[in-house]
Amino acid sequence: MNRCSRSVPSALVCAVLGSLPVVAHAAEGGSDAPSAAANEARSAAPAPPDAGPTDGQSSLEASLSNWSGLSLGWDVRGEAISLFKRYTIDGQDAWYSGQGAGGGASLSLHFRPAAALSQGVLRWIEFELGVSNSTHFVRWEEGGGARPSADFVDNHTSGILGFHIATGRYAGPAGEPWSGAVLGLAWMPTYVYFFGNDAFDSGGKLNHAGLRLSVDWGRVSPASKGLVPGLRAFLTWLPYIGSLPSAVSAGVGCVFY
Repeated sequence: MNRCSRSVPSALVCAVLGSLPVVAHAAEGGSDAPSAAANEARSAAPAPPDAGPTDGQSSLEASLSNWSGLSLGWDVRGEAISLFKRYTIDGQDAWYSGQGAGGGASLSLHFRPAAALSQGVLRWIEFELGVSNSTHFVRWEEGGGARPSADFVDNHTSGILGFHIATGRYAGPAGEPWSGAVLGLAWMPTYVYFFGNDAFDSGGKLNHAGLRLSVDWGRVSPASKGLVPGLRAFLTWLPYIGSLPSAVSAGVGCVFY
């Protein structure tokens, strides 16, 4: 008779002890199965897609890239002018002056490097190379008590070599064009020519020290360069050089970048 058949408790103990090698063998042979299955599942899972730039980011980057490069700009303006010159007559100084009004226009090439966008504010700079012409009708008054006067026409033909710095809001290509202010400073060597009066007719002379300060307000579209109008206010100064009078002109106009 088997020892495990003597009693029920002994039979249970023997059954448990007899199954231990089978369980141990199963555990020993299959201990790596869950880990291998997990590795296989992990390797079979597809990698997450690479999060590239969104359509909005791509269009914004393309819009900003359009800011750089060369473009054609122009302006038309109305202006007032004052001329001043000091004469020495019989050992005494006398100031002669003239005031007038007129208008002008300019045509320029604008070179704009890449712009900088931060929190909806777009800042940019540009360089300007162009030509300008303005014509004024002037009444010239002599110094002294009676102050006799004479009328003539004053014409200024200038070269423009300038620098602009701008800051303003930009909502991106899907929103409104850039809007803000542009501050400009330009060197303007100017050929001055008087005509319309025998006393003031001249062959023209060059004033090489002209300067222009301008402030523009308006909108600029990178996709429509030279087509979006803005408002320009400016001050131009020609210092006293040689026989030319000093000239100060100021005005407002419409500018296109």
